[in-house]
Amino acid sequence: QVYVFSLPIMSILIALGIDTVAKQFSLFKRYWARVIGTGALLIWITYGLLVNYPQIKSVRNTVFKDYGEHVLQTIQGPTILMTGTDLTNVLGYLYAVEGVRKNEIRLITFSLLQKDWYVRDMKQRYPDVVFPFNHISVGEKLDSFYEKNIKKFSIAFAPLNGQALASVSDRFQLLPYGLT
Repeated sequence: QVYVFSLPIMSILIALGIDTVAKQFSLFKRYWARVIGTGALLIWITYGLLVNYPQIKSVRNTVFKDYGEHVLQTIQGPTILMTGTDLTNVLGYLYAVEGVRKNEIRLITFSLLQKDWYVRDMKQRYPDVVFPFNHISVGEKLDSFYEKNIKKFSIAFAPLNGQALASVSDRFQLLPYGLT
């Protein structure tokens, strides 16, 4: 739906751009010829929008939302959910806007733990989660984070990407659970 609104605006901007180029190169010497040419282009683009609107609207497309809900439903009990970039927006929306499992799950974007501001924000948002660092380095093991929180929370990864996998040392065992 975001793109649907932008199409008429873009068609107007394209028509104005063509009109400006036509003025510069004197393609249409008469004013009315420019108006008719620009108007025809505007009508052509708007017609394309109206004809294709049923295919581009995504009001009933809930694939991502459904998948995110299923991911959150498979988690049991109080959990720190470390998300990767693929699911961050979907899970963040469900968590923050719709309040899905907000009291049980602590949603943390794994890749952003490299940023000082993000760790500060997470410390304020989740005072019950222990962050024994101000940021992490790429490839750093998070043993101290896992050790300090494992008694109070389960720790889950969604999805389990290479960076998250590298953060788990041999002292911990990864167990497959939930959606695959």
